[in-house]
Amino acid sequence: MDKFHVQFLHKAPGGLADAIELSSYKTELHEGCSLQWAFAKDPDSGFDPDYLPARFRAPGKTVFALWWFVYPNLTLNFYPWGLSVNVYEPIPGKPDKSLFRWYSWSWDDKKMNEREKRWLSEQVDTEDVEAMTLVRRGARSGLAPRGRFSATEETGPHWFHHAVSKALTAK
Repeated sequence: MDKFHVQFLHKAPGGLADAIELSSYKTELHEGCSLQWAFAKDPDSGFDPDYLPARFRAPGKTVFALWWFVYPNLTLNFYPWGLSVNVYEPIPGKPDKSLFRWYSWSWDDKKMNEREKRWLSEQVDTEDVEAMTLVRRGARSGLAPRGRFSATEETGPHWFHHAVSKALTAK
């Protein structure tokens, strides 16, 4: 949910950080959801600018992806090839575990066939699931340090933690 994790979890060489212009990474916070997006390093890997609203346009640039996180457990990942939907489901009786479900729909089969090469869809999902597993293990150990969120790099996770806190303390 943030540029910070892309730099370290999906790092270069060969990761998502190679495919996007990290300096263009944006996180927009909304009631009940957040949107992250970035321009593609290779304009051919981005959306046709005519398909997106004007606010996503810049001369010579194309948007790599639109990543919508809908609270509490849904991610809608829009790519030039189609839509990837991630659902994180709690497992009854196992509060420290989640079931990860991944679905995809194609609206451009040619680009869909290139999705692993250009958009690294499966690689990114695998890296994210592995990271969540390691974070859970670290949190359970009691040794994980607590600290503040980076105001510029972790606005998405801060927003999510605030939403969880609000839901847990609601009366």
